Amino acid sequence: MIYNVLLIDDGNATTIADRLSQQKEFHVSFEKPKAFENMLPVIQSGKFDLIVIDLQLTNGGNCYDAPVLAQALRTPAAKSFQDVPIILISSESKITNFYKEMISCKLFDYCMVKSK
Repeated sequence: MIYNVLLIDDGNATTIADRLSQQKEFHVSFEKPKAFENMLPVIQSGKFDLIVIDLQLTNGGNCYDAPVLAQALRTPAAKSFQDVPIILISSESKITNFYKEMISCKLFDYCMVKSK
């Protein structure tokens, strides 16, 4: 079975996308973040089995981060995405600081540290 993965990152995420793509089970679609009102339709247009989001999406002038996007996907209005796993990725220090704010942590199914 092939799993469709959406990777959202405002940086150079080719290493992550390449690593995932090496696994024959994953088909990876990479998206740079867009304005919030344009990003949701991009996510909703695909049939994704997994969503991987970088914590900070503010490079390029965006004014939202992963928790805001995850919250929009976890709301009852987004029924088709409530059961899709969302993984948060970032540097170790940013993940550590993120876990201090417990409410947003529950939006993600798993958090992982980006390796260099």
